[in-house]
Amino acid sequence: MSVTDKGIKKIEGALIKTEFFNLEEERRELLTTVCRIVVNRPHCLDMNNWHTCDTVHCLAGWAIHLSGTAGATLEALLGTDGAGRLLIPGAAHLFYETDARVYQWCVRYLEQQPNYKELVWAGKRKDE
Repeated sequence: MSVTDKGIKKIEGALIKTEFFNLEEERRELLTTVCRIVVNRPHCLDMNNWHTCDTVHCLAGWAIHLSGTAGATLEALLGTDGAGRLLIPGAAHLFYETDARVYQWCVRYLEQQPNYKELVWAGKRKDE
């Protein structure tokens, strides 16, 4: 990888604009969102299947689903495991764990966030 001027990186022949986004911050935000779903709606987690439907996924499946077209493209190119590892590398070690283990990890992950109480619902939402 080489860095050129004006926040553009050259990676294996491709020029990627890096000036307007922070990849690590985006990954943290995505992982936080996935963990919020897992903790607040555990019935939406199924670690036995990458994708069950639009509202039930595994950990990597949620990261891909929430990433929209970019996630779908990564999944088509790299498979679900590979795309998930790129999108949420900090949780890749959990991709083949049980629902209960992933839930517990997500609770601990969210507890470490400064806005923990805002991330976890105290009860059912009004729209449920």
